[in-house]
Amino acid sequence: MRSRTRTVLSSLIMLAALIGPVEARQVDQPDMTAATDVEGVPGDPRTVYAAAASGGVWKTVNGGISWQPIFDDQPIASIGDIALEPGNPEVIYVGTGESNFRNTVAFGNGVYKSTDGGRTWRHLGLEETRHISRIVIDPDDEHGVSDMDIDPGNPNILYAGMWHFERKPWNFTSGSENGGVFRSVDGGDTWHKLDRGLPRLMGRIGVKVAPGNPRVVYVIAESREGSLFRSDDGGEQFRMVSDDARIVSRGFYYADIRVDPTDENRVFAMAIWLYRSIDGGSRFEQVSRGLHSDYHAVWIDPEDPDRIWQASDGGVGVSYDRGDSWEYVGLLPFSQFYQLYADNREPFYFVGGGLQDNCTWYGPSRTRDSSGILNSDWKKISSGDGFFAVAHPENPELFLTESQG
Repeated sequence: MRSRTRTVLSSLIMLAALIGPVEARQVDQPDMTAATDVEGVPGDPRTVYAAAASGGVWKTVNGGISWQPIFDDQPIASIGDIALEPGNPEVIYVGTGESNFRNTVAFGNGVYKSTDGGRTWRHLGLEETRHISRIVIDPDDEHGVSDMDIDPGNPNILYAGMWHFERKPWNFTSGSENGGVFRSVDGGDTWHKLDRGLPRLMGRIGVKVAPGNPRVVYVIAESREGSLFRSDDGGEQFRMVSDDARIVSRGFYYADIRVDPTDENRVFAMAIWLYRSIDGGSRFEQVSRGLHSDYHAVWIDPEDPDRIWQASDGGVGVSYDRGDSWEYVGLLPFSQFYQLYADNREPFYFVGGGLQDNCTWYGPSRTRDSSGILNSDWKKISSGDGFFAVAHPENPELFLTESQG
């Protein structure tokens, strides 16, 4: 299995080498990308990091005009989360292993750290965790940390969502009464379960402290008793503020929120679509229409909350008006292939396969065009989640492909 994984990884690296650095140019068709996280630097609109489900970590130092891969020399391409050290964005932590579980999911081999902005990396351990959603994985063999947050005014106060999840080929289990939301007031030495106003049984949990008012704590979760819960006293007592199932959707794949750093009542919920509330979570409206579906990360600049970056199954986007309008950033060539296939045509064989949530595509391995392989050289041959694809050995324009169902 390890040999097969290395072979696939080598194939993807060879494809990336053929593409080369991604510079700004007119794109005639959006790049299809599966992004899992995006992190910016407060007050610095130029520097942004983006992570891919199966394409490593990318960095822009010009506000998204061009991007460079900074994780390609590592043995793992699947990324779950990025974290930057507050006040020192040259220190980067990367949790490997895709953390948004579908029927198939790419896994990683632990946590990496860079102290020079991504030029070099050191492996810190946690090789067996496979999926890292927020950098830290609890050693409990049945429950892991689905989300964590810290009180910005008192770093000894921590919140963690403990989640039991087990996937079988025919079914899955999400949540147990032993899980839930836990708080530490001594820097993580001891933990106490918060249960006043929260359901006894919750699946995947997202927990966030309002940066501008740490007394306000939000919990979003799979639950029969509601979707979003709010505390105004630092977690002592919660109340249900929304039972809108849309903001959770498939909870095991989403259940995550972000709070505006200057307004504790402005909340973004990431699910199949991106939702925004301006009244403390009571009512949500859909924003970012038309970019893609399946949202996994939002980063809000604490020094300029009008500037927001997002990550979804379709890549990354940016807003400069607090989420009213969005621009798709189509310059990142990472994709999550379920399977790769090469045909026998000449003089240049074609390579392609099925992408997670981004159809099935075929394109040339080489081209005579002096500009190299362009987006327009690639053909979409079927829709939906792409899986296996093969071409007829004598007629390379005749395909058999798969999609969900």
